[in-house]
Amino acid sequence: MLLPSENVLVDGGGNYCYSVERCLGNFENHFNKVIVFEPNPIFHESYKHSKFTLIKKAIWTSDCTLPFHVSKD
Repeated sequence: MLLPSENVLVDGGGNYCYSVERCLGNFENHFNKVIVFEPNPIFHESYKHSKFTLIKKAIWTSDCTLPFHVSKD
């Protein structure tokens, strides 16, 4: 649940946790909560000890189910 006074950042494709931290830079202290969407399981372990809320799903422009493929590269 979000409170009206919370400043929330939503990242729609987190990649590795350190990339989110780097992108926040000087703005990190402006957000009470950071929610990261990252469907690729390769990156999930990097969020294990982070203060971010990781949602292991992708976001899209409509409410639907799509196939998700991870390249070996």
